[in-house]
Amino acid sequence: MRRIKILNKEFVRFLKNRDEAFTDYLTNLPDRRGMYDYYSRLKRNTIVSVLFIDIDNFKQVNDVYGHSVGDELLKTLAEYFKKMLPGSRIFRIGGDEFVAIDEGKKQEAKVISIATELLNGLQTIDFREDVRSQLTLSVGILVNQGVKANLDEILKKCDDAMYRAKQNGKNSCVIFDSLEEEMKKTNEIEEEMEAAYSHNEFVPYLLPKIDLLSGRVYGAELLVRWVHWLDGVRMPGTFVPIFEKNGTVSRLDYYMFEEACKMKEAWRGTPLEKLTLSVNLSPVTFYIKNLAENLTAIADRYKVAYSELEIEVPGKTYTSASERSFEAVKELKKAGFRISLDNFGGLYSPLTSIKELPVDTVKFEKNFIRATTADQSGNKILRNLFALCRDLKVDILAIGVETDEQIETLIKCGCYSAQGYRFIEPSTEEEFIKYALSNCMREIAPVRITFNTPEH
Repeated sequence: MRRIKILNKEFVRFLKNRDEAFTDYLTNLPDRRGMYDYYSRLKRNTIVSVLFIDIDNFKQVNDVYGHSVGDELLKTLAEYFKKMLPGSRIFRIGGDEFVAIDEGKKQEAKVISIATELLNGLQTIDFREDVRSQLTLSVGILVNQGVKANLDEILKKCDDAMYRAKQNGKNSCVIFDSLEEEMKKTNEIEEEMEAAYSHNEFVPYLLPKIDLLSGRVYGAELLVRWVHWLDGVRMPGTFVPIFEKNGTVSRLDYYMFEEACKMKEAWRGTPLEKLTLSVNLSPVTFYIKNLAENLTAIADRYKVAYSELEIEVPGKTYTSASERSFEAVKELKKAGFRISLDNFGGLYSPLTSIKELPVDTVKFEKNFIRATTADQSGNKILRNLFALCRDLKVDILAIGVETDEQIETLIKCGCYSAQGYRFIEPSTEEEFIKYALSNCMREIAPVRITFNTPEH
């Protein structure tokens, strides 16, 4: 009996030492080794759901406030996770990464609801407000996984889902099943790409640019549509991001540019021959060596004047561009192409971009136009920005115009060009030609302009 007591005491001491060895020194949660130890001791018929939690912007907290504040934040969050996930085993497996494992079969909707509550409740933690206000989480989720699966494989799936949550703008959760379905769709699109080029499934739709004072079409923007033999029309948001990731988007950019040149050639000798056609280029394309030479060669093949072609520079190009990208834009301008800065007023739109890039036109973003045409204070912002553009001898184009009231406000504020569904949706070349040849003035209600309206 005495020997059994001694052995029991030794076993308890062993468990205590093991737990201490597998405990994170800062948060007192089990660490990565503790997680593997816990998982290895689960019964083989156990079902688990796993949350992979990453603290967004944690490096910024350390850099700005110091590592002591970062450490206190980790300890506070560890307690928060334990409170919000009472039925789960919580592990700190890296600097700002935590894993929660919950045993037993769960409804997927319930797990997502728990993860959402975790995100929404973050601002309730007892921590200094200036740090807390910057906090968000990205969470990757795997639901109802049998523990016969290798833990590393489970973590890899959760990690992939977590990174997709970050790509979606952070402060969100992504479940791996939906990500897996998305990856399957991505593979299908990549496999179908070559056939789409061969069968001319990438079709340019045109969105007219309207002179608000005369009502006439003076140009158009080419927007790509994938007319799939089975799915019908695929919008660019379903395939362009995939092409950007796999490095083939520049091929699509060149293709659309050539389609614009083909249109210009076909319209020669018609009332449409002087219309300016604009083509969007991905930020990736501006890194290509000899971009200007490549585009001029295409234009020369169809004998199209460079001044009748416009290159649209996305705002992202400005914020993330290398020196090579800036040089590419300058070379395009020097070659004779028109340059427009797309989606100004959105997330990527520093005022200095108007000054530093050789821009002919600034396109004001749809949501910005909607917000600033809605009230007097917004109108003041518009008037001043439009005046700045005029001083810099830059043309102005409003995107996404939807109502007659917006048209009236834009004209009063000094913008006389627009695009939007108020006029016509993006359409095929045939439909665009019919629209452009008609008198657009019949479709635009007369605008009564009062330039001396008192401000409120």
